[in-house]
Amino acid sequence: MRGKVLFWHIMGVFVFLLLPVFLSPRPPGTDFDLSRPDIRDLIANFFMVVFFYLNYYVFIPRVYFRKNFFLYGLIILFALGVICLLPSLMTGFVPWRFQNHGPVEGPGFHGHPEHGNFLMVINHHIFLFTCVVLFSVLLRLRDRILILEKSKHEMEIESLRRQINPHFLFNTLNGLYSTALKEGSKSAAKGIFTLSHMMRYVFKNTGQYEVDLSDEISYINAYVDLQRMRLDQGVKLKYEVRGDYSGKKIAPLILIPIIENAFKHGVNPDEESSIRISIECTGSFLYLKVTNKKVKVELAEHESSGKGLLNIKTRLDFQYPQKHRLEWYDSEDEYSIELNLDLSQ
Repeated sequence: MRGKVLFWHIMGVFVFLLLPVFLSPRPPGTDFDLSRPDIRDLIANFFMVVFFYLNYYVFIPRVYFRKNFFLYGLIILFALGVICLLPSLMTGFVPWRFQNHGPVEGPGFHGHPEHGNFLMVINHHIFLFTCVVLFSVLLRLRDRILILEKSKHEMEIESLRRQINPHFLFNTLNGLYSTALKEGSKSAAKGIFTLSHMMRYVFKNTGQYEVDLSDEISYINAYVDLQRMRLDQGVKLKYEVRGDYSGKKIAPLILIPIIENAFKHGVNPDEESSIRISIECTGSFLYLKVTNKKVKVELAEHESSGKGLLNIKTRLDFQYPQKHRLEWYDSEDEYSIELNLDLSQ
């Protein structure tokens, strides 16, 4: 697949570079040779190809997507100046020494307005450069949307797999069964209702770009409640939510993998286990910190892949560029993840 993409890239660059040769007007009966304007256009097209890839891989993700539009505008203007002036200077044509004598025909010109108004000489460069900029931006935006959608779908599938996974259901229902034997049917009914609420949330809201933060917090509360019911009393679990989170929006299921990660790697009935989860909302800022003690655990292949946190990082980069900070700390005894998120519109 990559070889095919590379082939089409090479073909596209080759055709674009040769446009001046094929489109250059030539009087009938003349030999096929490259005039000075042809060489100038070849050089300009080469610079445009270089700028296209620089723009696609560097300037758009690092400047445009970070909303530094002033700097991006300066880069575009500088590149346009280089593409308009440098090829002419390299082929011996100095615009500021230029005099308007009208078009000249003769060897090496083939009808190009070499001695016409300089704007007429470079107007096709300006047009092509504008197309290159727009095409690279649109192509990058398309790729960004596709990657974001793929990440969201992977997150939804991963979350559904966790909810429907037999291991998860077995442990949850087993915990509900034990609770029902000890305390009666009310706790078991509450657990089943909570699980149903979580499933409904996943099916209903994961396709949305944003959901109410209060709904996301409710989902996390339900998840923690279920974990409390099935965990052994030897597991120390501290969970707290502080601040006002009403009226705020957040990307769905963007917090839960961080919390799930702690339960996945921090619980072993045969060892002293502890998990601390703190969520705080101050103004438009959300702060999440999850810490778990390191214990020995055996995980299934899909649980140990690490794709959950990787998807989180990808989604944060696309949905909250320059508006988040995700850090993790790995000590000898503990593993901790901190997320600072700006939810302002």
